[in-house]
Amino acid sequence: MNELRGVLRWSMLGVVLLTGGCGKTEEGGAGNDDVSDDASKPLADLSDAEVTDVCRELRQMHDDVMPAYERGICVLESVATSDGASCDAAIDVCVEDLEVTALSVDECTEWLDFSGCHASVAELNDCIVEQRQNVERIAALRSCEDARESGASRSEWFDDAAACQQLFDRCPGTFDEPSEPDEPDEPDDVDNVDEPVSPDDASYVIEGTVDGEAVEIRPSGSLGHTSSTSGDFWSLGLEFGGAELWIWGENEAAQGLLRMPPGGTEASSMLCLEAVEVVKSAETSTWESSNLSALPLCSEGDRQPLELSFAPGLAVQGTFQGETLAWVSQGYDCFETCRFKFEPSDDPGSGRDRWILEVDTTIETGVTKEFEHATLIHVGGAGGVACGGGGVVSYAENGELQIVVDALAPLSECPGTPVEGNLSGSF
Repeated sequence: MNELRGVLRWSMLGVVLLTGGCGKTEEGGAGNDDVSDDASKPLADLSDAEVTDVCRELRQMHDDVMPAYERGICVLESVATSDGASCDAAIDVCVEDLEVTALSVDECTEWLDFSGCHASVAELNDCIVEQRQNVERIAALRSCEDARESGASRSEWFDDAAACQQLFDRCPGTFDEPSEPDEPDEPDDVDNVDEPVSPDDASYVIEGTVDGEAVEIRPSGSLGHTSSTSGDFWSLGLEFGGAELWIWGENEAAQGLLRMPPGGTEASSMLCLEAVEVVKSAETSTWESSNLSALPLCSEGDRQPLELSFAPGLAVQGTFQGETLAWVSQGYDCFETCRFKFEPSDDPGSGRDRWILEVDTTIETGVTKEFEHATLIHVGGAGGVACGGGGVVSYAENGELQIVVDALAPLSECPGTPVEGNLSGSF
């Protein structure tokens, strides 16, 4: 098992690269979700804030991706060392035995030192594209049967992507294993020791009022943070406390879209934020909007199919509202539900225009899965949302995905129905 832990630690380097962006999204693919759109920029020239963005994404990836990735690694290990019915049982033992602790943002920032690294953002991009394929195919393995049907090989699937090996060679020392933190001394009176509060989590909040009801949302476990900049345009994504917030704009003019935590009324579940005032600082930035409107998840009108066919990171074939799509896949997350992300093929990575499709099912290689509900979220432009009922998603052995939403409602765009209130937050 020590050998497996070593493999996992090196595999996490791929997650670091996959998550960090430096010209890519957190899902990989062609784009800029976190750091810079200058492909020729040396990694050594990245600012502290840009490296911190990389590390924030690493924390999010640990919370959202690692469970499936860990199981996939255990599937490969069990297939290589066990036979027959004992193989799946070995997976459960392996998963229980693995102990993976995510670095804090501060620890990660201290570790991920690009000084002296002459590789460019473009070289990191190339590594992300290749490594992302490895991470996704490992995370898709759920059983020993999956591994056998896909011809999975522990020795081959854990190999570093060629582009990543070139990056490691160009940046000696940058991607070495982080040192283990010293164990703190055990206090004499354990019962009186307060649980530590992460300073990175404590600074995040969404609060105010919506239609006379008080709102206060803070991190409760996982925390997601993404950001991108393209010229004067910038965008921000936050996910915590069951809420999701997207803010985007040029210079000081901004707008946003807020999905409230489950449990509220449907009328206030998706809010448009207009005239958002953002004050940025090196430590904690703030935003505020008193121009709120409710956006219906399902608008009235003719429902039409949404049909998509694509491989992660590549162009999308399909139609939306009767029009041929010009999208590029930006990857996906699949656990209890699946979330697929897309950007326009003529402007990938700018953050100006993003589409997120959620379906209430998971995927399985070679299997067509049915789902009952789909939600399409448009981040950028005016901002909008649409819902649909029924459909299927298929994941072929060659990595191609096909999604059909039987009947998707027309897109509801911001602004919606005015709502009294005021919301603000920090990040």
